[in-house]
Amino acid sequence: MRACLPGLPLLGCGSGIRSARYLKQAGAQYVWCNDFDPRLQETQVMNLLCPDLEATGQNSHIEARTLLSKAQILRPGGLSRDVWHWEQEGEGSIVRVSQVDATRILTACFLNEDFYDVIDIDSFGSDSRFIGSSLDAVKHDGLLYLTSTDGFSAGGHRPARSLAAYGAFVRAGLPSSNENGCGCA
Repeated sequence: MRACLPGLPLLGCGSGIRSARYLKQAGAQYVWCNDFDPRLQETQVMNLLCPDLEATGQNSHIEARTLLSKAQILRPGGLSRDVWHWEQEGEGSIVRVSQVDATRILTACFLNEDFYDVIDIDSFGSDSRFIGSSLDAVKHDGLLYLTSTDGFSAGGHRPARSLAAYGAFVRAGLPSSNENGCGCA
């Protein structure tokens, strides 16, 4: 995948699974994993820094807390919450974990001129509110991946929600309604 060549900074969001794959399988050198829900912090840390460890038992929580205690705490300009930062010496990669609103973090990156080669957003619901700040934070010739769990609305099954989120809706039941829904999003 062209976006994940070593050395390319990546700003990813979520539980850390996809970000861990960028690190481990694609050799990304810099990953910032963010989700607004602070309850996911330990899950993010475990998925990013210990992807081979089972994250279901008591020991995984102890391991996550140990890793959190070793993190450098940063407060990038424009953010009011902490960002946990690790430099993985053996692998030469940098990992950041945060629980900040995605629009705020993307805007802060833009204002600090901290641009990313890849931004991968997988939000619950519509991604439309992240498009502007994502475009501001991605480098020229960079890649922006937007994934939405709200395909039901974009596919024409909830036209009122689609109209509110995207300013348009498609007619459900047509052979190309899902593809047209992608065009709305």
